Amino acid sequence: MLRALYANLKDKSRIKVQKRISQVDHNAEGVVAICEDGTAVAGDILVGCDGVNSKIRNELWRLSQEAEQDLITADDQKTMFAEYRCLYGIATETAGIEEGEIHIRLEFEP
Repeated sequence: MLRALYANLKDKSRIKVQKRISQVDHNAEGVVAICEDGTAVAGDILVGCDGVNSKIRNELWRLSQEAEQDLITADDQKTMFAEYRCLYGIATETAGIEEGEIHIRLEFEP
Protein backbone atom coordinates (compact mmCIF):
# COMPACT_ATOMS: atom_id res chain seq x y z
CA MET A 1 0.00 0.00 0.00
CA LEU A 2 2.84 2.44 0.79
CA ARG A 3 4.20 2.00 -2.72
CA ALA A 4 0.77 2.83 -4.13
CA LEU A 5 0.62 6.01 -2.05
CA TYR A 6 4.15 7.02 -3.05
CA ALA A 7 3.53 6.23 -6.72
CA ASN A 8 0.55 8.58 -6.74
CA LEU A 9 2.31 11.57 -5.21
CA LYS A 10 2.56 14.39 -7.71
CA ASP A 11 5.51 16.06 -5.98
CA LYS A 12 7.96 13.43 -4.73
CA SER A 13 10.65 16.05 -4.11
CA ARG A 14 9.28 16.68 -0.62
CA ILE A 15 9.77 13.05 0.47
CA LYS A 16 13.04 12.55 2.32
CA VAL A 17 14.61 9.09 2.24
CA GLN A 18 17.82 7.71 3.76
CA LYS A 19 17.60 10.25 6.59
CA ARG A 20 18.23 9.49 10.26
CA ILE A 21 16.74 11.82 12.83
CA SER A 22 18.95 12.76 15.76
CA GLN A 23 16.64 15.22 17.50
CA VAL A 24 13.09 16.54 17.35
CA ASP A 25 12.02 20.02 18.39
CA HIS A 26 8.84 22.04 18.08
CA ASN A 27 7.72 25.63 18.25
CA ALA A 28 4.64 27.72 17.50
CA GLU A 29 5.19 27.18 13.76
CA GLY A 30 5.29 23.35 13.87
CA VAL A 31 7.83 20.58 14.27
CA VAL A 32 11.50 20.41 13.30
CA ALA A 33 13.37 17.16 12.71
CA ILE A 34 17.15 17.54 12.93
CA CYS A 35 18.94 14.85 10.95
CA GLU A 36 22.28 13.17 11.67
CA ASP A 37 23.70 14.72 8.49
CA GLY A 38 23.09 18.20 9.95
CA THR A 39 20.05 19.07 7.85
CA ALA A 40 16.79 20.13 9.44
CA VAL A 41 13.31 19.51 8.08
CA ALA A 42 10.37 21.59 9.31
CA GLY A 43 6.70 20.75 8.93
CA ASP A 44 3.26 20.73 10.46
CA ILE A 45 3.33 17.12 11.69
CA LEU A 46 5.92 14.43 12.30
CA VAL A 47 5.08 10.82 11.56
CA GLY A 48 7.39 8.31 13.19
CA CYS A 49 7.51 5.01 11.32
CA ASP A 50 10.79 3.84 12.74
CA GLY A 51 9.72 0.70 14.59
CA VAL A 52 9.58 -0.52 18.16
CA ASN A 53 12.94 0.96 19.19
CA SER A 54 11.83 4.31 17.85
CA LYS A 55 14.09 7.37 17.97
CA ILE A 56 10.98 9.48 17.32
CA ARG A 57 9.17 7.99 20.33
CA ASN A 58 12.22 8.59 22.53
CA GLU A 59 12.35 12.20 21.39
CA LEU A 60 8.63 12.68 22.08
CA TRP A 61 9.10 11.24 25.59
CA ARG A 62 12.01 13.66 26.09
CA LEU A 63 9.90 16.62 24.98
CA SER A 64 7.00 15.47 27.17
CA GLN A 65 9.22 15.22 30.22
CA GLU A 66 10.62 18.69 29.57
CA ALA A 67 7.09 20.09 29.44
CA GLU A 68 5.59 18.03 32.31
CA GLN A 69 8.45 16.72 34.44
CA ASP A 70 6.38 14.95 37.09
CA LEU A 71 3.64 13.67 34.79
CA ILE A 72 5.60 10.99 32.87
CA THR A 73 6.82 7.94 34.81
CA ALA A 74 9.41 5.36 33.79
CA ASP A 75 6.59 2.78 33.55
CA ASP A 76 4.71 5.04 31.13
CA GLN A 77 7.71 5.04 28.83
CA LYS A 78 7.81 1.23 28.76
CA THR A 79 4.18 0.98 27.68
CA MET A 80 3.59 0.99 23.96
CA PHE A 81 0.26 2.02 22.56
CA ALA A 82 -0.25 3.09 18.99
CA GLU A 83 -3.34 4.75 17.61
CA TYR A 84 -3.99 6.69 14.49
CA ARG A 85 -6.91 8.13 12.63
CA CYS A 86 -7.07 9.11 9.05
CA LEU A 87 -9.44 11.46 7.34
CA TYR A 88 -9.77 11.50 3.59
CA GLY A 89 -11.22 14.58 1.99
CA ILE A 90 -12.01 15.41 -1.59
CA ALA A 91 -9.34 13.79 -3.70
CA THR A 92 -8.84 11.88 -6.89
CA GLU A 93 -8.83 8.11 -6.74
CA THR A 94 -5.58 6.49 -5.58
CA ALA A 95 -4.64 3.25 -7.31
CA GLY A 96 -4.31 0.37 -4.87
CA ILE A 97 -6.72 1.78 -2.29
CA GLU A 98 -10.29 0.60 -2.55
CA GLU A 99 -13.24 2.83 -1.66
CA GLY A 100 -14.23 2.33 1.98
CA GLU A 101 -11.06 0.38 2.80
CA ILE A 102 -10.15 0.45 6.48
CA HIS A 103 -6.78 -0.37 8.05
CA ILE A 104 -6.60 -1.11 11.77
CA ARG A 105 -3.40 -2.05 13.54
CA LEU A 106 -2.94 -2.14 17.29
CA GLU A 107 0.35 -3.09 18.86
CA PHE A 108 0.99 -3.55 22.53
CA GLU A 109 4.33 -4.23 24.16
CA PRO A 110 4.43 -5.65 27.72
